[in-house]
Amino acid sequence: MAYFSPSLLAYFSTVVNIRQLLVNRILKGGRKPAHVAAELGVSRQCAYRWVRRFLDEGPAGPRDRSSRPQRRGPRPRRRL
Repeated sequence: MAYFSPSLLAYFSTVVNIRQLLVNRILKGGRKPAHVAAELGVSRQCAYRWVRRFLDEGPAGPRDRSSRPQRRGPRPRRRL
């Protein structure tokens, strides 16, 4: 199993590039997600999430997303 040196990870400086590298190694390289995740320093769950997003959305899947809620619940009633 090959590990990445910090200088090589600096080459893939953006999070999106690292995610794309992970997806390519899993889908095109036939590697196990847990092994690739360990090499890149992310969790196994993140690896599976990024692969699923890529398969669902295509190349736009690994992009950063807002952590803001999609919608809000009902407003609390004001006490009078």
